[in-house]
Amino acid sequence: MTIALENHAGNVLEHPEDYRTVFAQVDSAAVGMCFDTGHFAASGHDLVAVAKEFAGRIVQVDLKDCKGPGPGAFVRFGEGSVNFDAVLREIMSGDCAVGHILVEFPLAERATMMADLRAGAAIAHRFGD
Repeated sequence: MTIALENHAGNVLEHPEDYRTVFAQVDSAAVGMCFDTGHFAASGHDLVAVAKEFAGRIVQVDLKDCKGPGPGAFVRFGEGSVNFDAVLREIMSGDCAVGHILVEFPLAERATMMADLRAGAAIAHRFGD
């Protein structure tokens, strides 16, 4: 079993230093990072730099787009600031043991759900089988 700890803007596990603290105190391969692209962007972090630093600890990726730093700034795929190609290229080329890439829907109307799913799946498929 692997425990994936997800970052969340405005919460206790938000910044790279939060992960540094956890990983320093819990030295176990069974505890890893769930890298949420939208929440790291909302918290104002350089996603590629975070991916490089924690390459050996990323076990899951949650795909979500974000307008930029700030709370509640989540948008449909392609309408935000997340450079999915750059961050996923870094994650997938490193020492990560990514078990899942999760497509996380933006807060939008149900009418766009299938288009949002296709957009997120297209991003994920560029980096996996």
